[in-house]
Amino acid sequence: MLLGNSEPRESNGSLGSFHSWRIRSRLQARWRLVVLAEVGSTNDVVWRLGREGVAVFANVQRIGRGRRGRAWVAPPGSSILLSLMVAHDGPLIGLALVPALAICDAIWGVTGLAAALKWPNDVLLGGRKVSGVLVENRQTDARSARAIVGIGINVQQEDRDLPARVAYPATSLRLASGLPVDRAHLAARLLDSLASRIEEWRAAPERTRQHWRDRLTMLGQRVTIEVPGAPPLRGVAEDVDRTGALVLRLSDGTARAVSEGTVLATDDGR
Repeated sequence: MLLGNSEPRESNGSLGSFHSWRIRSRLQARWRLVVLAEVGSTNDVVWRLGREGVAVFANVQRIGRGRRGRAWVAPPGSSILLSLMVAHDGPLIGLALVPALAICDAIWGVTGLAAALKWPNDVLLGGRKVSGVLVENRQTDARSARAIVGIGINVQQEDRDLPARVAYPATSLRLASGLPVDRAHLAARLLDSLASRIEEWRAAPERTRQHWRDRLTMLGQRVTIEVPGAPPLRGVAEDVDRTGALVLRLSDGTARAVSEGTVLATDDGR
């Protein structure tokens, strides 16, 4: 599929059944689709395209990345690897909450499995990570902002395909459901959910925050959070504020909003 003279074409090789026409046949929302066999980073492709409403998928991503520069590695044809741009008149407050909710919607719609959320950006099935999100704010001024949303979902991986030594065990939709999952079907449900959730966030951001909070696994639990450049924080997870920061009740009784960090442990051992 050609979007313009200097824009990427849909690849013909190594895609199996994962093609734009198969996604579009199930899609209700209006998206322009680019499906690539291999790419460096889907986030970078979306940024070069520079427009909202374009969804870029890849079968293989050579330099996929997650939070804090961590690599996101997936065997060819195993995953949903998607990036898109969100533009907004004003600050992108709370946008980071949107993608994970859309992922939960799509997983439920395709598999019937109820996913949960782990702060700040992980989607869990049975306590194991099945998906992650990276939101990069690439242009912000007083009147408008643009961000790139990157999404990775483990779909067809077997145990041997998943990292063995990670702080949080991983899973895939195939492992969690016991059945193969059609990536094109999942991609369409995800795009429909993203369109709906982005619209909700723009119209009623407090509703988005509440929906995210309702799926968060750790509220009321004592957690330890690794914070960049500072000692770990320990406290009880009380809430998520409108920006997506986790509100901790510290041992001295004060509340602290943590906007960036990694949960090392919770009081249930996860």
